[in-house]
Amino acid sequence: MDINFHYYTIKVLAISAGFKEDEAQRIASFSQFVDDYRTARPFFIDSVPSYAEHLVRTRFSKSFFFPVTTGFTTVIDMAMLLLPEHQRWIATPFHFIPKKSLSELGLLIADDSDNRCKLRVVPAKLNDGSLISQMLETARENLVTKKEERHICLMRIGMLLHIFADTYAHQRFSGFQGWENNSITTNVTRNTDGLNMTSSYHPELFAHLAPIGHANIGTVADISNVSFKIRQRATQLDTQRTALYERNNTQEFLNASYEIICYLRSCLAKESVNYENNKNDNEWASLSILIEKGLNFDPNGRTIQKNYWSNIFENINFDYSRNKLRITTQPLGIRITDEMRRFAERHNIDSLIHRARSDDYFRYNVIANEIRQKVVGAKKEVPEVYLT
Repeated sequence: MDINFHYYTIKVLAISAGFKEDEAQRIASFSQFVDDYRTARPFFIDSVPSYAEHLVRTRFSKSFFFPVTTGFTTVIDMAMLLLPEHQRWIATPFHFIPKKSLSELGLLIADDSDNRCKLRVVPAKLNDGSLISQMLETARENLVTKKEERHICLMRIGMLLHIFADTYAHQRFSGFQGWENNSITTNVTRNTDGLNMTSSYHPELFAHLAPIGHANIGTVADISNVSFKIRQRATQLDTQRTALYERNNTQEFLNASYEIICYLRSCLAKESVNYENNKNDNEWASLSILIEKGLNFDPNGRTIQKNYWSNIFENINFDYSRNKLRITTQPLGIRITDEMRRFAERHNIDSLIHRARSDDYFRYNVIANEIRQKVVGAKKEVPEVYLT
């Protein structure tokens, strides 16, 4: 999914569930930020909050903070996903989460047998025992019981909802390079008018890329206003891709929306989250019609996305910008010396890191690290790929 769901749809669902404007904005913003946070290089720093010290390592006699990268948006980012370490530590935990942790799945990652299909993403539901569902339950408990400060809980919920939503868009694919992802697009149509858009997604070109995630079908899996058909390998030896799969993304994303609004209502201890069996049935029916209009936003059109959603939901303020999350403001007393600046220049370290970091910045990395460890099933704070 892209920002059309991760921010705009989530903002609508949070407001509709009963969250206040600022809280809904926080949930939706950090849902989208999972895609946007692509900082990878460690940077030196003379102090960090105590809760983030486990992400600091000493290199070259300096203390370095190791960011927990969650997104990949540029061509260079995509190329980096060819590294198995990045498939394990970035793609899988935050975008292609399996039903169980990688440690529970054992040797499947290195196995070329038909068992690799168990690595594929499956659409999650509340209380279904899946790993992402369990993490959402814990996040809700922390919010309701006030185990953590509320703003931290809302950040975690937003991040986890991104991962949860991606189980619908990325179903039938895994975050690793393997035969289970080998696919080719055969048809793409726009849901609003049935326009055939297959050629614009360059199926033959993408089919020759390394089979990592849904790379072989490009962005088809993430676009909310299309339906598509693809052929996939049914087994490792199925070079003809005989497994047929088709999906209406708009409907599938509405299914995800239903699960998410039920979850968000439960976070506020609403009397019921089962829209199908109580008076809220009509409420969801009305809301889903409006959300469907939002999901039919055409990313290839000229309509400005913010205006498009604002015309549908006139009482909701949409205003996402990664730079407005105050990730690099609100100084914590971090002092950057001239010596540190010179060191950064010599070692080609991103100059942006010299800005004082905010509490949100460190909280985000700490939560991302917790998620990463849960999915990977490892206790290692800093992956080896970042220490070499």
